[in-house]
Amino acid sequence: MLIALLLSTLSSTVIDLYSGSMAALAAGLRIPRWVSVAIVCTIGSALAWWVGQHAFADAFQNFLLITSYWLAPWAAVTVAAFFWRDRGAAPTPVHLADRRHRFGWALPATVLGVAASVPFMSQSLFTGPIAAAYPDVSGFGHVIGCAVAVFAYAIVSRKVSA
Repeated sequence: MLIALLLSTLSSTVIDLYSGSMAALAAGLRIPRWVSVAIVCTIGSALAWWVGQHAFADAFQNFLLITSYWLAPWAAVTVAAFFWRDRGAAPTPVHLADRRHRFGWALPATVLGVAASVPFMSQSLFTGPIAAAYPDVSGFGHVIGCAVAVFAYAIVSRKVSA
């Protein structure tokens, strides 16, 4: 049973490390794949050690909340870009393989959306000033982050395309 558990853990870890190296490649970092795998492995090991030192449930909840605070504006900008810029057309294989592709205006719009949600964040690591003063509105951070990110992307992409 322990050997089966070890093999399943190793196989899922290999996928995680490969995903980390692909993320570095997609971000345009020109480093060898083994270096990015080593960096992801080091960061993952440090995080696993840190989580092991604290209450797992609280650390996992904080991780999920932090992930959701940037994931919501990113997803909103991605959907907006699909319908706004691409007009609902699926990307072609040539477009997906274009190495000159950069983040463009989507990344600053996403960062702005995350920044707008900071005052509404509510977790044990950090509580924003609005969430601390009005705990009932702390759940609106994701909605506000999405709205600000999409609005910023719409404004910038309209000015650029005009």
